[in-house]
Amino acid sequence: MKTSIKAFLLVFVAAITFHSCSDNSMEKQAQHYLQEAKKHADKGEFDQALANIDSLRKNCRQDIKAREAALKLYQSTELKRAQQTVQQVDAKLQQINSEYNKMSSTVSSLKKQGIATAQQLEAFTKMRILRDSLQTAFDTECAKVRFIKQKMSEQ
Repeated sequence: MKTSIKAFLLVFVAAITFHSCSDNSMEKQAQHYLQEAKKHADKGEFDQALANIDSLRKNCRQDIKAREAALKLYQSTELKRAQQTVQQVDAKLQQINSEYNKMSSTVSSLKKQGIATAQQLEAFTKMRILRDSLQTAFDTECAKVRFIKQKMSEQ
């Protein structure tokens, strides 16, 4: 009976030791993912940062503190990425708007004269579609920025 108690205690101590080691290992792994995510986010490598955050969330489910920090980093990274996209889309939208306005006056003049070709009308229509698509993308990204900022202020 004493040997079975000793064996049980030995297994119990080994299990506790193993469990504490795995917790420590998980904390190190979570910190590694978090540090890598921060490094990539600071460099503007948003996809890599989000991939590290996703790995942390999948592989370190019990490390609540790291997951909370990862959530804040996730939100700020998504915000930066959305703001960058807004800037890029806005620049392209301004360029296309300028081209569209020039084309609009030309095509309108040609239509009034009755000499607008099918190719000119088709190009004008495609330009309008592109402009409208960019405007939709711009509006969507602006809404995303507002939503993320709202969520961040709620915490």
